Amino acid sequence: MIKDFANLELNTESDVEQKLIYQMLNRPEWCNIPSDAIKTKKYVPSFDIGKGKTERRNYSPDYLVFSHGFPVAVLEAKSKNESAIEALQEARMYALALNAKYPVGLNPVETIASCNGSQLVISRWDSDERYVVEIDKLELGSNEYKIVLAALGWSRLEKDGIAFEKKHQPESKRYPISLIGGFDILKQRIGLNTFAEPLAPLMEYYFQALSAAAEQEILEKAYVSSDVITRYERLFEDYLRQRVVPSSDRSGVPVAPQEKGEPRLTEKLWEYGGRSDGAIQLIIGHVGSGKTSFIKRYANFLQPHAMKGIASWVQIDFNEAPSDPGDLQDFVLSRFIDAMIAEGEGDENFYREVYASQIRNFRKLHQSLFDHNREKYEELLADQKTKWFEDKKLTAGAMAQRCRKELKRLLVVVFDNTDKRSRESQVRIFEIAQWFVGLSGAFCIVALRDTTWERHKGEPPLDTLQNATHFYIAPPRFYDVVEKRLKLARQNVERFVPKQVRYDVPGVGTVSYAREKISGFLESLYSDIFRERRLIGIILESLTDRNVRRSLDMFVRMIQSGHLSEANITKTVVGDPQYSIQEHILVRALMRQDYKYFADENGFTTNVADYVAANVRGGIFMRAEILEYLISFRKRPGENGIEGFKQVGSLLSELELIGYSREYLRQELEFMFQRGLVISDDDDKAKLGDASFVRVHASGWAHFTFLIRRMEYVHAIALVSPIGSGDRTRKIADTWRMCDGLGALPIWRQKQIVEVFLAHLKAEYEMCGRLMPLFNERAVGAKRLVIRVAESLEHDPQKRVESQPRLWEGIKDRHGG
Repeated sequence: MIKDFANLELNTESDVEQKLIYQMLNRPEWCNIPSDAIKTKKYVPSFDIGKGKTERRNYSPDYLVFSHGFPVAVLEAKSKNESAIEALQEARMYALALNAKYPVGLNPVETIASCNGSQLVISRWDSDERYVVEIDKLELGSNEYKIVLAALGWSRLEKDGIAFEKKHQPESKRYPISLIGGFDILKQRIGLNTFAEPLAPLMEYYFQALSAAAEQEILEKAYVSSDVITRYERLFEDYLRQRVVPSSDRSGVPVAPQEKGEPRLTEKLWEYGGRSDGAIQLIIGHVGSGKTSFIKRYANFLQPHAMKGIASWVQIDFNEAPSDPGDLQDFVLSRFIDAMIAEGEGDENFYREVYASQIRNFRKLHQSLFDHNREKYEELLADQKTKWFEDKKLTAGAMAQRCRKELKRLLVVVFDNTDKRSRESQVRIFEIAQWFVGLSGAFCIVALRDTTWERHKGEPPLDTLQNATHFYIAPPRFYDVVEKRLKLARQNVERFVPKQVRYDVPGVGTVSYAREKISGFLESLYSDIFRERRLIGIILESLTDRNVRRSLDMFVRMIQSGHLSEANITKTVVGDPQYSIQEHILVRALMRQDYKYFADENGFTTNVADYVAANVRGGIFMRAEILEYLISFRKRPGENGIEGFKQVGSLLSELELIGYSREYLRQELEFMFQRGLVISDDDDKAKLGDASFVRVHASGWAHFTFLIRRMEYVHAIALVSPIGSGDRTRKIADTWRMCDGLGALPIWRQKQIVEVFLAHLKAEYEMCGRLMPLFNERAVGAKRLVIRVAESLEHDPQKRVESQPRLWEGIKDRHGG
């Protein structure tokens, strides 16, 4: 621990910056300023300062300290042969320029300082009085130390930031929903549409596959092979791409299961058949990408006939494994033994074959007893078999040897669902797989999460396979999975639906139709979502991204939504050629399921215009700011080596410069992570930390690119977005009071709500521009949010959006949409 700075070699300006100033600011025993609050020249905004001989263009100081979104201290470093007093003047002029950008009476930068390695000079931005501290006298507990802490200690600077934040807090946020019954009414349900009730068994069987029979039928008849996977336009493909590993990884090849086989895996298995030392084959992909389904389908339907007669497949499901990594080895042995017993029927002859080598040695040891007292020998042998069986390592190895050498079979052991465990646990399981291969000589398939492989492939133990061929699996697209399963469901309607179906239509009465009509309805629904209105299909796929299971559940729930009214469905069922389910109705079903109003918890979408904290300046833009930043970062090399991933601490530091409080940004990022708008490189993380890495999820991109441009989405989130206590809150609430029992409003009333909400966003934008000087320059997400809400009005074919005020047009012209 450095006690003082007297003996440091400070020959250059860089030495003064890094060895003295930064250490003094950051060390706990000194100023104790968090490293993320100390902004370096790389992030500090530059200004033209001074006049005449003192003029400096595009000047930025060496350090700028931020507290709660406000710059509170400026520090300038110089080399030993430069004047610290002159450097202080540069810091003063910069503080003057920065404070001038804030409203009258708000001067957040109060403290300025400079250092040339010999002297540290401290002053206020608006005072000629200064303290000069000799560096060779600067040590813990000294008077100089107390001067430094009084001016630059974090306890003081943080209080300044808190005071500025309180002084400029906006009015308490108020939601329009609070004026029409409060948040409790968000729990009101409208129920499922009665048409969907007879469909429930059919949809559950083919879309949720809860039974083993359903799973087998789907794997055989509705599996999406790689040669039929749909490709989207380039940008959407980029967000939906499954592989996060850089293309420079030449050792990885895609698994490409066709209708009749998968030649790459087959080749590997035949190759293994000629070896005696076993092998590990990695199958890499994201959680939910279909690794389990692929392996099961290969084992049951794709492996060649010649292989099927000689291959023994053992699946070890790590969903059932203990959480303690220390118990995993015993778990693997137990599951393998159970599988071998089941295959070998577990009779006495089976055990004699398993322990044949041990029995031979036992007999040699007890030959005399075997010859003269067979009954006693068998009794001792039975006791010994029990001991052998209790030795799981011995038993598993013996069973594997029987399978491979005596029965001449290919032994394939699948370590399944390992990718759902923590990164550390996955690495531990790989170590166990290596050990198990050495014990058994098996061909061991290990499912590994893509981010785990990329983060650890150069480290032990994964580095042992860095140059081996490993397989990547790209999950089928939601579009294709739904098409295949709907086709299978339509072919088997008679197994689940009565011959004649009856249901009630409000205002019409009981409607009856033949079950054959259901096939036409399902085809029409698929067409509405995916073929004629591809936007809703893209949104659906984006919200779930790489998890096919969740996609299918979402599809079923949307079909059952009470917002798909029975009257409208009936028109489709009876074959009205002029009717189809409109896009905004499908968006509503997606947002609300069977609830009357939208809320984050009621559907599959999230309000990107809300915020967690109570009173925050610019809070309504923070989620938009985070999304826009990560969207713009998506093609850049990540700080963890994976494209598009940004370290949380670095992300917060950059957005804090706009003027947002770091802690409030952290809360919003955590909320968005829990909602699936952003993802971490470690899926097992329950919470994010500053060292975590995040990337925008396709869901976040869809929200901020598509949904925010739809009036159905915007008018729904306006009811539950923080507006304030003024007329705009009342106008939105009063308009929503006019909705019907299903929570539906006519288009012209939706427009009224969006126009009021847009006016609020513009007012907030202008307020932020006054209180946060760097907002207009750096807050790109806020600009995008306002522009896209305005664009949502343009989707009404009856009337184009009116021209915007000159100020907003200027912003749009400069920064685009």
